[in-house]
Amino acid sequence: MAYEALVAPISAYAAPQDLVCLVPHGFLHALPLHILPCGDELLIERNPVFYVPSTSVLAQLRHRPPLHKLLHAEPPAIAFFGDSCRDLPAAQQEIESLSKMFGVPGILHEGVTYKAVCAALRREQIVHIAGHAYFQGAPPDTSQPWNTTASLLPGRLRSNLPPGRSLVPR
Repeated sequence: MAYEALVAPISAYAAPQDLVCLVPHGFLHALPLHILPCGDELLIERNPVFYVPSTSVLAQLRHRPPLHKLLHAEPPAIAFFGDSCRDLPAAQQEIESLSKMFGVPGILHEGVTYKAVCAALRREQIVHIAGHAYFQGAPPDTSQPWNTTASLLPGRLRSNLPPGRSLVPR
């Protein structure tokens, strides 16, 4: 298969079950690289995989505490937002499930505002938004969440910031 060359080099650098970070570029953002063959099995069967949109995002993530510490903090350093337009019942269910799982109240519907999201981005280590988004493939860092009734985030969330810089003004 022609696409094997995209993930085959991973077997030379990562042992089975090693965590693999994929940083696609250009049209590769649209390809599900984790389901391509890597040796005799799919990459996702061989290795746990996660994606980041750019190396600058990866650099920011490396400066954060490990995920298990964030999830087991009291209270967890997480905020959940969803279904700002009241037209995504699955997004509401997703936020309700996550809220129950982590014991953190989710913010739904009219509570999903620019002010609330910015406050969470300043305060929390993980912010999860289940809703509509605008995807711009080239460059992907111009993508943003949006709300059909009013712009949720009037500026774009840029990912090409130096490590330690905030996504929103403090």
